Amino acid sequence: MPSIVWIIVLASMQATVAETALAPEKADEVERDRIVLCENRFEQVLAAAEVDQLLRRNWSPGIGNPPLGERLTLYTDNAAYHVSMAHDELVQQIIENCGDLIAPNAGYISSDVGVGIWLLMQHHHNQVWLAQNGMEVIDGLFSANVLSPQQYALFVDRVHWRTQGEQLYGSQGRCDEGVFVPFPIVDRDNVDNRRAEIGLGSIGQYTTRITENRCR
Repeated sequence: MPSIVWIIVLASMQATVAETALAPEKADEVERDRIVLCENRFEQVLAAAEVDQLLRRNWSPGIGNPPLGERLTLYTDNAAYHVSMAHDELVQQIIENCGDLIAPNAGYISSDVGVGIWLLMQHHHNQVWLAQNGMEVIDGLFSANVLSPQQYALFVDRVHWRTQGEQLYGSQGRCDEGVFVPFPIVDRDNVDNRRAEIGLGSIGQYTTRITENRCR
């Protein structure tokens, strides 16, 4: 007659085998739930991007808008600020939990959603966090031709300028007496080579175009 100890050991072994057999099913269920959650977040991106642009138009400099200091005070006291913070949170959730699904060849996002993610990342308030966590997403979207060279440069330069005080491609700058002046550029002598590598024209062509379109 089997001892009680052996019976307990055998029952434990059988339970372990059964649990091991169920583990893949549990893992699949968790993964399905994650994908559904990510797809819901992707659906939110287009609406959030549209609201983002509306906020920018309403709070950017322009005829009839208040001075900068007053705009900033109104912005932080206004619902627009909280909406913008919610967009930041959406971006962080997507990058942290859905990054592998953002790749266009994964089949979970459209090009419009990819551009929407870029737009929300572009206006994210924590540029240091983006520099540490967001570049892989942007590189993937650019490699898949979802983002244009100009969109890619705008994001990279914004993050570099705000975290390191210099930029790579010269897309960030200001209008000074009717002329666009780029902020400091890393290794300025080779900026045209870097721009050419990602499909952009020369820095001279860019500054001329921005001067004509935005500074006059």
